[in-house]
Amino acid sequence: MRRLTGILAAFSLVTGMLAMTPAAEAKLACASTNLEFVYLNTFKLDVKVPKGKFRPGDKVPFPTTVTRPAEEDPLGQGISTPRPMVEPAPEVPVVIVAFADDVLLIDYKLTDANGKVNLALKLPKYMPEGPVSARLYAQKLLQDTNCITIYETGEVTLGHAFHVDR
Repeated sequence: MRRLTGILAAFSLVTGMLAMTPAAEAKLACASTNLEFVYLNTFKLDVKVPKGKFRPGDKVPFPTTVTRPAEEDPLGQGISTPRPMVEPAPEVPVVIVAFADDVLLIDYKLTDANGKVNLALKLPKYMPEGPVSARLYAQKLLQDTNCITIYETGEVTLGHAFHVDR
């Protein structure tokens, strides 16, 4: 009887531990890494660069189209990949940041159903004369779980986006 009780106690202890271990490990695996973020380069930004020279007080337009997929691999390894198809990217937040000397200009909008967005920068009165650089960036949340968050991204840098005259 004592032997049977010992065997049953050991059996219940082992099966109870086995049943709890995988669930506890899975919960700890996500908690210990405290979320991972993955950024996939899946957007291509086509920007119509404004022509001409602008003065303080002017609005500088940057009509942009955001499409999928990008022209390079999604993991950003620099490998060019063919685009078997092109589709618009709707509801994507796009931001433009332009800078000249110590002046920083920002505009932010969402793309429409056709992947188009009309960004515009209003030049302040204190805008310095000379070239202005700009960068456009698009980012959209693709997947969000307890363990991983995946974003779709795309960006373009315009070294000399436009020129300001006084």
